[in-house]
Amino acid sequence: MTVAFVPGLITVFFEGTLGIFLPIWWNNVAVIFYALAPMALAYTILKHRLFDIRLVVSRALVYGVLTTAIVALLALVEWTVHHWLEESRFAIVGELALAVLLGVLLTTAHRRLEHALNQLVFRAQVLALQALRRFTKEIDLIPDPQRLLTQTYDALRTRLDSDFVAIYAAEGSSFVLATPHSNELPRLFAIDDLAVLRLRGFNEAFECDEPEHPLRGSLLLPMTAHTHLVGFIACGPKRDRTHYLPGEVETLSALAHRSGSAYLWLTARQPAMEAVPTL
Repeated sequence: MTVAFVPGLITVFFEGTLGIFLPIWWNNVAVIFYALAPMALAYTILKHRLFDIRLVVSRALVYGVLTTAIVALLALVEWTVHHWLEESRFAIVGELALAVLLGVLLTTAHRRLEHALNQLVFRAQVLALQALRRFTKEIDLIPDPQRLLTQTYDALRTRLDSDFVAIYAAEGSSFVLATPHSNELPRLFAIDDLAVLRLRGFNEAFECDEPEHPLRGSLLLPMTAHTHLVGFIACGPKRDRTHYLPGEVETLSALAHRSGSAYLWLTARQPAMEAVPTL
């Protein structure tokens, strides 16, 4: 993108510093290069996914539709005042009432329109979160602790647009990786690991920002039962490198808490079930 400004800088140097005026065709080239700069910026953003372009599209649609609606309503108000209230002694009252009504309608319309467009533009994310909320309610029906971790892992892996998903379960004085993994992920974390300490101390989800930590950039979700940390879920950085939204964090936190409670209950119940003789 920097190349787009080179012809303009050369023109400024020759004409502004040396007093040498360049031919018209060179100035035209400089203008064309300037015009290419926004296109190069847009290409960079789209190629490297520097931020979620769908958010820009959503907001552009919201404010575009609202601007059109405001212009249409103002034209309607002007026409109404001109034709019906201009000669009436209640003209001022009518204008004030229409202004208040217009403000109320626009506030409601903005909220409804933004919700509808978010449902449309971010449809895949909305459906994924709905599926995860449904799975959260079904977790208690899974009868085996290892099966519970596996199905939780599968539910997250198939619905999150993240680099990886991993679940670590408490085992002695460490947290051991309990789900399929790649070689890049550690097999276990000590109980005094900096990220684990924060999970144990606050029992709340957070994006790991510890320098040089293997889970840096991941969303860490505590699996708790009665304030006891029985494990945690690591959702890797999003592929578009945006942060997890509050609604996503809330849904994932609820799933992690529910899975932690169910996992603790199943692991505590399993030895008793194994001790029961079979007939």
